[in-house]
Amino acid sequence: MKIKNRQAFYDKLLAEGMAPRLAEMLASQRAPASRTDREFLADAGTLGKQFGRDQFGLEKRVQIARSLGYNPSPNDVYVDALADFPGDPRAFVKPSAPKGDIKRQAQARNISLNGAVKHKASQRPPKPRVKLAPDIVRDIYREKVRQDPGVAFKDKREVVAEIVDKHAYK
Repeated sequence: MKIKNRQAFYDKLLAEGMAPRLAEMLASQRAPASRTDREFLADAGTLGKQFGRDQFGLEKRVQIARSLGYNPSPNDVYVDALADFPGDPRAFVKPSAPKGDIKRQAQARNISLNGAVKHKASQRPPKPRVKLAPDIVRDIYREKVRQDPGVAFKDKREVVAEIVDKHAYK
């Protein structure tokens, strides 16, 4: 059945109490696109297809990944968004479950994704480079020595380790 006036048909379906999304599908005579792994990979293709004529770029990425302990399969898919550098082994995704692999990588690395794969990064604070600033350690150490002069005769490394353990970022 070919519908000539889609808008009128859509309005009629809404007036009859049909849900707007279903009415839209019926009026347009088109189902929503499928979002399976097969459709996800349909545009990407294998490594050879992804890099096309840039065989040097492909070989370089594969060489780097192999040097880091991952041997990419010709069927793998390379996802630039997951790479910290060209050839990053974490950017190669298996064709058997690409969306799952991408989501796991995003979760492990706390990356936000908003495309075929969706993941919202948590707002956790970045880990500090040092557990406790040296000037803070020094001030706490001096205070400990002032309160108990016997602390000055203990091994300073042990006292500093105790201070860091007690006061540092966990």
